[in-house]
Amino acid sequence: MLIDLSANENPYRHVEEKAEDLNRYMGYKELEKLIKELAVYTGCVENQIVVGPGTDHLIQKILLKNTNRRLVILNPNFYRFTALAKSLKMKISRIQLKPPEFMVDWENLSIKDSIVVIDNPNNPTGKLMISRNELEKLLMNNIVIIDEAGFEYSDETFADMVKDHKNLCITRTLNKAFGLAGLKVSYMMAGNAVYQNLDKSVDINRPAAELSISALKSKKYMLNAVEKTSEEKIILKKELEKLGFNVYESYANYLLVNTEVNDLALKLKNKEILIGDLSETWLSGYYRISIGSEKENLELIKELDEIVKKEK
Repeated sequence: MLIDLSANENPYRHVEEKAEDLNRYMGYKELEKLIKELAVYTGCVENQIVVGPGTDHLIQKILLKNTNRRLVILNPNFYRFTALAKSLKMKISRIQLKPPEFMVDWENLSIKDSIVVIDNPNNPTGKLMISRNELEKLLMNNIVIIDEAGFEYSDETFADMVKDHKNLCITRTLNKAFGLAGLKVSYMMAGNAVYQNLDKSVDINRPAAELSISALKSKKYMLNAVEKTSEEKIILKKELEKLGFNVYESYANYLLVNTEVNDLALKLKNKEILIGDLSETWLSGYYRISIGSEKENLELIKELDEIVKKEK
């Protein structure tokens, strides 16, 4: 059976409730219910929250209203909105993340009149990328979007700053910790200046809204899944290090590893295990491994042990 540890998914199944009224179209009433639950969960007011089918979709809404600004992103990244930015002829600057720290010296970067997108924790490094003081300075001259897709794993957020910063946006998703990747429901908490200018049309379907509401009302599942994933991450990191892998500290549900084993992703794929291969798109010998279930992680270590032994 294929073990997919390449997509940062939650390996634990979610709520058993089924969506109802599938014969009805999604309407503003259902959207209002979802936004109300998100407001309770985040602590933000309802008129700061926008919902959409994925983080890329939400960020695209901002790009479409700010085509005169430069787009600043970290590299590598796994976003798709850069294609839209190119089609809009927006200027794009990429900040390269380099080993061993993979950090950004925000203090010495001159960025103004831009849209700055920062995933925090970062994908694929799992690092926390910016401090509150650094963010405050960036917000003086820019729209800043903090992507907190891994918030439930890192427990680090800037959401409380949204009410006082008109150009700050926080994006999150129910795909990861809530285990609803198949629904692709994300949401944005937007500062007043950005929120007032956004398209707020209904972009998700009724089943996605109903199941998202159910998930938000039953956070016990999510908290349990996060706890199990965090425990498995500690175990997996130790086992990988025993095998000689260089494993970086991570605040997310995946680990960045570096190894001298050639074609590791291909060798694992031949054994029906998928991991994220960063060798061609970023750095040779670097891979991102999602934290699976105990059974999946044990199988991964078993196969890696065999691969490493053959390399010696």
